[in-house]
Amino acid sequence: MIFSFSGVSAYGVLLQRGYNIPFWVFLVLTFSGIAAMALFVWKFTMHSTFSAWNYQWWEHDNPMRKEVEEIKKELAEIKKLIKEQR
Repeated sequence: MIFSFSGVSAYGVLLQRGYNIPFWVFLVLTFSGIAAMALFVWKFTMHSTFSAWNYQWWEHDNPMRKEVEEIKKELAEIKKLIKEQR
C-alpha cells in the first residue's frame, strides 16, 4: 500500500518535470512495477526466510523432534518386520 500511494503521488512530480503521460498509463506502469517487486520478493525471499525459520525451529529445542524421531524408528522396525515376513 505504501508503494501504491508513493507511486501515485509521484505523478505530480512527473508533470512538473515536463513528462506529459496520461494518468491511466502512469497507474498501469506503477502497479505493474509494484506487482513485479512483490513477485520477486515472494519467489526469491519469502521461501528462503520460511525455510530458515523451519530449520532453526527444528534444530533448536523443538518439542516434537523427539516424538518424530521415535516414530521414524518404529516405522523402520515395522518395515524390517514386513520384509522378514515376505
